[in-house]
Amino acid sequence: MTTFAKPAALLLAAFTMAACSQVVVPEKLANNLRSVQSELSMGRAQVVSTTAALRNLSENKGNDLKPQYTTFTQSLTDLENKVGGMQIAGTISRDKATTFFKDWETQISQIQDESVAKSTEDRRKQVIDAYTDLRGKIQKLREAYAPYYASLTDVRSALAVDTTQQAANAARPAMDKAINGEKDVLDRLDEVNKTISQMLGT
Repeated sequence: MTTFAKPAALLLAAFTMAACSQVVVPEKLANNLRSVQSELSMGRAQVVSTTAALRNLSENKGNDLKPQYTTFTQSLTDLENKVGGMQIAGTISRDKATTFFKDWETQISQIQDESVAKSTEDRRKQVIDAYTDLRGKIQKLREAYAPYYASLTDVRSALAVDTTQQAANAARPAMDKAINGEKDVLDRLDEVNKTISQMLGT
């Protein structure tokens, strides 16, 4: 093997091992995760749209910002309606998952062959670990979303009865915080989506 071929072979082996270690969940859990992905897609698009409307409001230098404010508040309302404040962790119902894993454990207890029972239990634990990892990433997404969303609602409240440029200046810290926070929200959202895709084997 040439000097060049060795690193390439090692890279290929590492990639193959990573692919083999990917945990694909049972179909019953997969159906739930597909619903979450659908919500994530809608949520992501609306986060981008709402931030764009806020950016337009922030950058506008007119004396009366009512048209830009109206567009922003409509977009924020759509965001709230589509993701419910990004409460996506609720979609991955802990109760349903707990019931599923308990039922799986019951089925394993009925397996007579010890080696099959052990390998099946190992598989169950792998799925539980993957599920726990996903919930952790969803929690990080919610932690990033909370201050972003709070800043959006602060802007809405600050300009609710006063859409002058001076009112916009007073609300600018909240505008900047939300605009700057968008990337963290999207990055964490994409990480959740990527993890779900891996769990679905797609």
